Amino acid sequence: FENVARENVETTIVLNEIMDVLDSFIETWKPQGMAHNDFYDDQLIVTPDGRMALVDFEEAGPGDPLLDVGNFLAHLRWTTRFGSSEAAQHCAEYRRLFRDKALERFGWRSRDLDLREAMCLFRDCTNMVRQPREDWEYRLREGLLLVQETLG
Repeated sequence: FENVARENVETTIVLNEIMDVLDSFIETWKPQGMAHNDFYDDQLIVTPDGRMALVDFEEAGPGDPLLDVGNFLAHLRWTTRFGSSEAAQHCAEYRRLFRDKALERFGWRSRDLDLREAMCLFRDCTNMVRQPREDWEYRLREGLLLVQETLG
């Protein structure tokens, strides 16, 4: 991943800034309890009676519920940046509401959630290198900028 970023000086600078923050977080992170460990919008279905159900528990186990919420937010933010304009508008508003309600309901610190969302966005950026598409360099750069924006 770093080898790819080295080819572009701006991307390398952003990557180094991100890693300065995320490295210390990753070194101290520990599972906080049980978690889904792959929570995002595609893991939810609407049942015939209109209720929401969470699916795909193959990665469930020791983890971090806050990281699950960060992953959900990261997917929404990614769609906000790379989805259609209609999807982006809806995802941006839903992300804001979901984030605010999660912080309010669980009493989490905003910075703790930001770190986890950034970590999940960073993980999504690796897909640009592992599964390259025609516009992978653009998407990688924009994805890293999303990580940087999330970290503040």
